[in-house]
Amino acid sequence: MQTDSSLLVLDPSNFYNYAPINFYMRPNERWSLGAFVDYEINPHAVAYLEIMFAKDGTTAQIAESGTFFSEPYPLPLDNAYFPENFKQSLEELWPGEDDFGIYIGKRNVEGGPRQDRLSHNSFRIVTGVRGVLKDDWEYDMSYMYAHTDSSSTTVNNLLGPRVAVAVDSRLCEADPDCIPYRVFTYKGVTEEAAASLSGTATATAVTSTSVIQAYVTGTAPWALPAGDIKAVAGFEHRKVDFDRTADNTYHDGSILGQTSKLEDLAGGYSVNEIFVEANVPLLADLSFARNMTLDLAYRWSDYSTSGPSSTYRVGLDWQVLEWLRFRTGYNRAVRAPNIAELFTPQQFGIWYGAEDPCWGPEPVYSFEQCARTGVTAQQYGNIAFSPDPNYIGPHAIWGGNPELDPEKADTLTAGLVFDIGEAMRLSVDYWDIRVKDAIEDMDPQTALAQCGLYGNLCELIHRAPGSGSLWLGDDGYVYAVKWNLGELHYRGIDMAWNWSPGDHWQADLIGTWYLKKQSTVTPNAPDSTIDCVGLIKRGQGCYPTPKWRHTASLTYDSNSFWSLTGRWRYFSKITYDGDIDQITADNLGVQNYLDLSAVFRFMESHNLTLGVNNVLDREPPLVGGTVGDSANSFNMYDLPGRFLFVNLTLRW
Repeated sequence: MQTDSSLLVLDPSNFYNYAPINFYMRPNERWSLGAFVDYEINPHAVAYLEIMFAKDGTTAQIAESGTFFSEPYPLPLDNAYFPENFKQSLEELWPGEDDFGIYIGKRNVEGGPRQDRLSHNSFRIVTGVRGVLKDDWEYDMSYMYAHTDSSSTTVNNLLGPRVAVAVDSRLCEADPDCIPYRVFTYKGVTEEAAASLSGTATATAVTSTSVIQAYVTGTAPWALPAGDIKAVAGFEHRKVDFDRTADNTYHDGSILGQTSKLEDLAGGYSVNEIFVEANVPLLADLSFARNMTLDLAYRWSDYSTSGPSSTYRVGLDWQVLEWLRFRTGYNRAVRAPNIAELFTPQQFGIWYGAEDPCWGPEPVYSFEQCARTGVTAQQYGNIAFSPDPNYIGPHAIWGGNPELDPEKADTLTAGLVFDIGEAMRLSVDYWDIRVKDAIEDMDPQTALAQCGLYGNLCELIHRAPGSGSLWLGDDGYVYAVKWNLGELHYRGIDMAWNWSPGDHWQADLIGTWYLKKQSTVTPNAPDSTIDCVGLIKRGQGCYPTPKWRHTASLTYDSNSFWSLTGRWRYFSKITYDGDIDQITADNLGVQNYLDLSAVFRFMESHNLTLGVNNVLDREPPLVGGTVGDSANSFNMYDLPGRFLFVNLTLRW
């Protein structure tokens, strides 16, 4: 059988834009019900009960399904569904061949969009006893159980086994229910044929969490000259279980265009924790220290999956003068891997929106660089490129990793608060966050870049032995499961300003100046470090982060039944480091949005809010398909344009 990709031809006038079909906002129906009960047993004990139930349903919609070059279909030269000119081309290109492996790339525009119907039912109950132990020492002992079941039903997806029958005249004519899928004939696919090839897939999941907690809080028996020491200490036990079950359509990977098979997933973990916190007054009522307080916290955790770990915090709050306050703190945080990160089955899937820098007749990388990724001299310049990387991208193996370690973060903060007169306050806070052993997917594009440019992570790249391809067939892929990757280092300054010049006006501004957003993909490899502040860089995982962004608002309150607020949102320019989608470099300048809202108060406690976001209907900046994350743009911008909303709040 002859299998080849040399017949792939791109017609720029026949490209498909998936964005108009996708839902920006999904219809969503929610119901919730709750009850709270307290019962005083005696002056030292109050029993309490909290019950909450919630139900919601929504439908997501994306562009039509398709065959997406998923696999070669074995078809004979005398297939009755081949037009004569197509047969002649096969005979001329491969004389003497009678059987072929045909890759089919066809968007199912005749069949309508795909939908995912989602529903959730959640239940939560908390019961416990709280009260006074002695003097001002209080206790609280509780048990919490939460349960959520969910379902996801996808409809209108093309199913690979049905397509394989419908394109082969021998198989289709033997099946009385088969309608031929005439993709080799221009406009030969009917709506009836498309409908006969689509199917439904369903997955259900159940999550349960139980927590036993007990703590005491109060004032220590000894005091300092500046005041009493407040403390809290306690114990907590948590148990989390998750179970997802998918049907056979998900299990066998029949859905074309699905990133991978959806396997069943079951797992859980438990953790025992001991914690203590204290608020220690150091100084008070001095000329240089109206108040100085030390905050201390420590928590010891023992996870059934990753073992023991410790977190702690030290903070200082110093009211220097009436108008000046200084605050600083250091915090060590630990995040253990969750169930999905640990136990998701590793599986083969499509790596959307990516490009192989070694495909095409003129590869982006040199031969030496491509050779590091596994390309041979014969393959260099002869690896077929994908006609649509967004939906027919290279392959990767995704999934969890049971060998993951917890990730650790160290955070340092320092800030000043200025009270300027009685009407104005300004706060400026510096923060520095370092994360080690961060748990992330290994981005395949990053792996290719690190291997080709620096010789790192090359063991993760597996090219198809014959073609060298990462997208044709199933032999080429990048191993992209969860890893404890290198380091993340974020640094910036937050600013908050508030001014109330009178009884009616209030102005405020909240902004962030990003100084550093640095990631080191490969531990101990400085050449894998990149700073993503204000930058998009393909193949390096740089999501756009403006150097400066803020939200400023001005409110006029009539002090009667109405108030009016105007809001200005600002994003500084983003720089594009790449040479493929130049539309990105042209469009990511400064972005400004104006919002307006009005609040009407009635019957003392009720409010009606009317608002318009993005009043000027500013379009989101358009970017190329190789860098955008939603509809040719980025989610941080206002994708839908002008947005009107109404909110009614009733209080009794």
